[in-house]
Amino acid sequence: MRNNKPIIIGAIGATGLLIIYFGILTWVNSFSHALEQFSQMWYWISILVVGFGIQLGLYSYIRFGVTAKTRFWANLPSDLDSPDRAKYTNFDLFAVTPDLVFAKK
Repeated sequence: MRNNKPIIIGAIGATGLLIIYFGILTWVNSFSHALEQFSQMWYWISILVVGFGIQLGLYSYIRFGVTAKTRFWANLPSDLDSPDRAKYTNFDLFAVTPDLVFAKK
């Protein structure tokens, strides 16, 4: 099963932004004014709300990924020597040396 937490967090954030928008406009003027403003600028507000939801979802996706990696590294046994620890890493991309890059054929 996929982890849907970032999607849920993004949707909650987008809904929260709409609530804040309507709340501030209702507090300053009236609810009918808030609806009138939203009907005039719905396309800008919807783009802003969707973009904020996507940003929040991506941020939480990255944050959950970093947290999971931190938990992984924290749970490794401390008595592993470096060759055994190397099999847990994924640093093959950094193993390219200038000799391999500039090798003559």
